[in-house]
Amino acid sequence: MDNLNIESFLKNGDIIRTKKYGFEKWNTNIVFEVKDDVLVLDAGINEEYFKHIKMGDEMECKVTKNDFEYTIKGCVNEVSTNPIQVMTLRVEGIRKYNNLRKDLRHFVYLFALIKKDKNDSNPTFAVVTDISKGGVDVLISNKQDLDDNFMNDSAYFEVSLEDQRVIKFEGQIRRKKQTDKGLEYGIQIKEIDEANKAILNEYVDELQNTDEEFQQLKQEIWEYNFEM
Repeated sequence: MDNLNIESFLKNGDIIRTKKYGFEKWNTNIVFEVKDDVLVLDAGINEEYFKHIKMGDEMECKVTKNDFEYTIKGCVNEVSTNPIQVMTLRVEGIRKYNNLRKDLRHFVYLFALIKKDKNDSNPTFAVVTDISKGGVDVLISNKQDLDDNFMNDSAYFEVSLEDQRVIKFEGQIRRKKQTDKGLEYGIQIKEIDEANKAILNEYVDELQNTDEEFQQLKQEIWEYNFEM
């Protein structure tokens, strides 16, 4: 655990991603209060997700700030629905990483195929955990470690979106990290044609617009409830 104070990089109104251990998808939340080692978050976009949260649950959070990405591990010590749905986390650990990606990233859960080239008939299956206009992070099983020849070389990627669209590009592996879920690779887009670039840009813009609309809506709800 890095020796970090949560108040040094988080403030009220920030967007943060959370995931209950055992769940696959990330949820988008708003930070309502930060104090010492306590973090108060709203229910997020998916209110069904909030129904599964209870005291004692272990949570993982992620947030990107300028040149750094932070991961936070915490435990739920309070769940409240009055006046709005919020959960309170006791922070148990913080990690700080260099954010090597220049573009704003969005946490997602998408399926992908990784090939040595476009005609490779034996792809590696992966999960895309975040995406930006400049690259992706992918997670693969420990049993499917990419050949060392991939490192600092290009590979061919096919990322399937939720609406059946597919983004295809050549990418370069920039980093590799062991996690408790498997092997995580940071991929920088090296070559992408105009058609696939248009799909990528449109998808990322959609995610960004959703974030901004969500933050504005939640802020209005928060202010309304506490001004009454």
